Amino acid sequence: MTILHIMGMHSTKFGGLERFLLELMKKNPSDKFVFAYNSLPQSLEFTNKVRSNGGRIIVLNTTGINIIKNLFQFTILCFKLKPQVIHFHFEFSYLLYAPIARLIGVKRIIKTMHSCLTTNNSKQITSKKQFSIRYRICTLNGLLYRIFDYHVFVSEYTRKQFINIYGNSPHLKQIYLGIEPCPILSFSEKEKIRRELKIADGQIVIATTLFALWIKGTDVLINAIPFIKSDHITVVIIGMDEQLPFTKKMHILSDSLGIAHHLRWTGVTDRVYRYLSIADIYVQPSRTEALSLSACEAMSLGIPVIAANVGGLPELTSQLFEVGDSKTLATMINDLISDSDKRKSLGEKSYEDFKHKFTISTGAEKYTNLYCI
Repeated sequence: MTILHIMGMHSTKFGGLERFLLELMKKNPSDKFVFAYNSLPQSLEFTNKVRSNGGRIIVLNTTGINIIKNLFQFTILCFKLKPQVIHFHFEFSYLLYAPIARLIGVKRIIKTMHSCLTTNNSKQITSKKQFSIRYRICTLNGLLYRIFDYHVFVSEYTRKQFINIYGNSPHLKQIYLGIEPCPILSFSEKEKIRRELKIADGQIVIATTLFALWIKGTDVLINAIPFIKSDHITVVIIGMDEQLPFTKKMHILSDSLGIAHHLRWTGVTDRVYRYLSIADIYVQPSRTEALSLSACEAMSLGIPVIAANVGGLPELTSQLFEVGDSKTLATMINDLISDSDKRKSLGEKSYEDFKHKFTISTGAEKYTNLYCI
């Protein structure tokens, strides 16, 4: 069986989603997987592993007007590959491509909702009226979603949000993608990483993994630092591309607040676990988030997680602050810094929750069942 994934994204690292796709391939060794990205993935390790597992990566740009420009290319691709399953992920290519797939006889069409439904200013949508007129027309006011055999949501929040807007259906499924547990590093390996980042002994390390986007809330965390009472803290920001204007803007913000000496920036990396391994606290300050695989990685290491009270993040942790509230975030960090027993207890709960809900094998098995025709 051939399974075509229309990713609708630029893959910049060997992250949680890429690892999940590889797990799907391992679960279904007799099937042929083809992944269509907007551009070739930047991680050679990921592309090599896809190929070594018998998969294939192609470029099908579905950003903006390219959705229409590449409609013919998509159609030819379907006739050439003859996929039994087409699985849509990001972007809006499914608005045109899913009906085409149905017309040419693709047996199973799946859409995974990786994000919350939000307005242009990242407010959570609660009714159809909040969508743009263009979006309502393109989706036929939601009727287009009925074309999918399965509509999968990465969190319970996103499933309920969709139901509240469009109504329930037996074809709506909630599946946590899950992640591989991060490897446990030795004491000497951790000390080496601390030295690389010039983190002094006795420092509490606060980590976060973010893309260079406003919705990820980097500024919320940076603005919290002046309100943290202890001076013995280091904040490690993982994953932000140093060449992007937003990252440079965040450097300027930290300089203006006089707290740049507390920050360490790793840049884009395939080895997120190295930096998470030295963390005492993990923070997910997003303004919108369906579910954070990065937070799940921290949970797999038994790190307590503090997160914004938005989207699917409350499904990961009880330690929540309201979106954008830097002062409350700082108060919660202060609480964990001053109470090592609480840090330990919350870290243990993080690990237990990870084991029971967010393992990669469980998520991949559930998706495998959806692929069965």
